[in-house]
Amino acid sequence: MNGLLLCARYALAPNLLKYCGPMHQDTLSGYVSEQVADKGLQEYLSQFETLFPYLRFIATENGISDPFDPRVVESYWIGNDLLTHISMKQFWGHLIDGQSLKKKIPQTMVKWVVGKVPKGALPHHSFHVLNVFLRTGHHAVAHTLLTMDSCRIGWGKVQSNKNHMLTVETQQLSYKDGQLFFQDRVTKKLTVPLSFRNSFQPGEYVTYHWNSVCDRVDETQVRNLKKYTLWHLYLANQTI
Repeated sequence: MNGLLLCARYALAPNLLKYCGPMHQDTLSGYVSEQVADKGLQEYLSQFETLFPYLRFIATENGISDPFDPRVVESYWIGNDLLTHISMKQFWGHLIDGQSLKKKIPQTMVKWVVGKVPKGALPHHSFHVLNVFLRTGHHAVAHTLLTMDSCRIGWGKVQSNKNHMLTVETQQLSYKDGQLFFQDRVTKKLTVPLSFRNSFQPGEYVTYHWNSVCDRVDETQVRNLKKYTLWHLYLANQTI
């Protein structure tokens, strides 16, 4: 799939909720519904102040000129081999300068976040969601268990597709005895964007963001997403 459209699908739900990205939500919704990728979509996605710097950083580290190359987009939202070519020093600098964390979160928290780079943190969406405990979009407020669970990219197996809603078997972020963990075999209902309706079958895997379906994925992509998410959950539990 075109990298711009793929990225738009993952960015759509939080943009519609006015959590991040430009405040012209009908624009992104229109691109996703009509499946159109052009310079206008590129410009729109480039205005996401957390997302786009991550894409640009991953692309640069891998010698890829286009931040919206499908491989780059997949590496950030799901995870792939591009994340194995990240310089620890450059990632540390990206968090300080590219993400401007010193301006967005307290200094103590900055030390916690960048201190995880030598421990193996990677520029994956799950790292930012689970380890930067303040939301860094338009709502600079503390994450809750619910918002972290909604903001991370989830994965699930389709059980049914009825009335433009998917029922999936998935996982839920939970908290007990001072630690975050995933409760498995949870059933969740997800909304389906217009361009996707009636296209999913029981047994298929999907990803979702803020309870809205993003894409159909295969078992390899599910394994990658699970691997990187669980790794960054482990890092989060070190400073929770």
